[in-house]
Amino acid sequence: MDPVTHAVIGMVISKMAGDGPNISGAVSAGIIIGSVFPDIDIVLRKWGNCVYLKHHRGATHSILGLAVSAAFISLVLC
Repeated sequence: MDPVTHAVIGMVISKMAGDGPNISGAVSAGIIIGSVFPDIDIVLRKWGNCVYLKHHRGATHSILGLAVSAAFISLVLC
């Protein structure tokens, strides 16, 4: 999926959580940023598609990556 689709899904989840797609709220911003954050590994494309594809859906798409990214996003938003 592309980042726009990830963000739209994040907005839908935010709406279902009752916060609505209001980027100014910490909950909505966290959900939307969190839905796009695992694909931050796109920076690996700088070293070529082969490196990117080898590492995509690795650390940032793991349970540990989820916990670390959630903690990071929470710290930044609070």
